[in-house]
Amino acid sequence: MALIQQREVYPAAVTPWASAMEGVATAAVAQYDIVVADGVSGVLPKVSPADADGTGPGPLFVAAGRATAANDKLVLLPWVILSDVDTSAASSVGDPVYLSTTAGGWTATKPSGADDSNIVVGYVMSISATVGVVRLEPGASQLKMLTRTVTVTVNDGGTTGTHELGAGYANAKVLATINEATTDATAAVASAVVNGDGQLTITLTVDPGASNADVFCMVFSPLY
Repeated sequence: MALIQQREVYPAAVTPWASAMEGVATAAVAQYDIVVADGVSGVLPKVSPADADGTGPGPLFVAAGRATAANDKLVLLPWVILSDVDTSAASSVGDPVYLSTTAGGWTATKPSGADDSNIVVGYVMSISATVGVVRLEPGASQLKMLTRTVTVTVNDGGTTGTHELGAGYANAKVLATINEATTDATAAVASAVVNGDGQLTITLTVDPGASNADVFCMVFSPLY
């Protein structure tokens, strides 16, 4: 049997087919969607389109090949290079691209919604509105799927504020700090707790006063 020498193996340039794995779609998946593993079918991971404001913990991949319906098999890639895309929102080559709030998508603009996670899924290789190039590599940042950052506001007249993280963050751990000066300088975070339904509750030691209090939280899911 003939042997293949190392120098005869060509490196991947755009699509790393040698590193591809098989999966099963939980929901409809389009070509080059960023997907998150959310179950298992036999020994194969089940995946669905990931998004920045609704995705729970799990490894990320890029879906290759044709569009796939729920329960169909598909090919998952650790990375891929996409050309002729809009990267005009980037400032310079090397800027990160983020998981979008549109399921399966990516964006060169950091999501800024109160319930959005900032998950880096690749970087910009060329800037253009029409012929831009990005390298999507969500698997390299998959640990970030186990964390998210949110800001919870505690309003004047009370000492608590809440935020719905979702069931994927049930009983998560939280690191919290007040993100701005408050009218009452004695205000401090007494507790930051996530319950079994994924609701984050911030409790201050005192009413923050007329300025309210924005509490910045880093949430670590139970899988972290």
